[in-house]
Amino acid sequence: MKQNKIYTLLLFISLIIGFPNFTLGGDVLYSFPFKIKGNRIFVKGKINNKACTFLYDTGQGQFGIGEVFFKSLNIKKHMPIKIELAEKYKQTITKYNTQEILKFTPDANYSAIINIEFFSDYLVKIDYKNKKIDLYNKEEIINNEKPIVANLTINRKQLTLYGFFYTKARLNICDTVIEGNFLIDTGSGRYVTILNYEKRLNPLKEKLKKKKNYFEAKSNEIHINSLNQSLFIKDNRFFIGNKSYDNTIVDITDTNTKYYPRHSLTGIIGGGFLKQFTLHNNYKKNSLVIEESSISSQPDKLYSDGIKFMKKGRKLMVFAILTSTQTKNKTVAR
Repeated sequence: MKQNKIYTLLLFISLIIGFPNFTLGGDVLYSFPFKIKGNRIFVKGKINNKACTFLYDTGQGQFGIGEVFFKSLNIKKHMPIKIELAEKYKQTITKYNTQEILKFTPDANYSAIINIEFFSDYLVKIDYKNKKIDLYNKEEIINNEKPIVANLTINRKQLTLYGFFYTKARLNICDTVIEGNFLIDTGSGRYVTILNYEKRLNPLKEKLKKKKNYFEAKSNEIHINSLNQSLFIKDNRFFIGNKSYDNTIVDITDTNTKYYPRHSLTGIIGGGFLKQFTLHNNYKKNSLVIEESSISSQPDKLYSDGIKFMKKGRKLMVFAILTSTQTKNKTVAR
């Protein structure tokens, strides 16, 4: 899902969780609904007046168009294209990539990817509860913006991260503490991903296997950036902001520094975890505010990149395999 080219623009996060009476200043300029499939956001719209579905991916560096759909437009690469959302929002872009479109779940059909900078002229509210994206004038002030958690900005000299939103977070698992910078990625269908660079976390994986509270999956279809071999676990505590979350679905996933900078990025927070919040992307302040919503606890059926889980008491069982994924140990957590 990520572009191999590293962008130097840095976006820092101010993180607010559970702040009461949180409101935005000003009127909504544009609003369009979305559907959630496999924990990802999909928006209806048009490219050059041709109807299509977009994946909204804050982990994507550049606007992407599927190769098959691009050919149907009958234009040359790098020619301007006109994007239309909800019949009112329109934008013409010249910077985009043509790429393979991955099918994460059988019903997730889309032709293009909206990247993180696409709405950078606005203050963006991603409302998972009501399934809509609202755009405000970025000059408007977010009312009651008083960070509960301080010291979350990171020194520019210490970090180069593609130009995406990220935050500090910590995971406690099996007497091991993993902490660092986590990418905020609406384009990931997973919950919390820990990046296993050059198999440095293999000793932890072996320890988890001895406890028999894991599920292992391997696929060549889930990600293009070597995130295809994962060990899923659920017996953990994840800390973000001033709150902790128990028994989040966490995957320890093999990767290498070709795709991610090892000393900069520890993990990824995907749509499975983010959908219990409302996100406020404030491009003017280079910040992201995360607000807890009133969405109820996790449903009985959960998704994570090609795998459908089902809760059975305190256990998390594999319910269905949605891609050609090989599996081992079908009980994730005790």
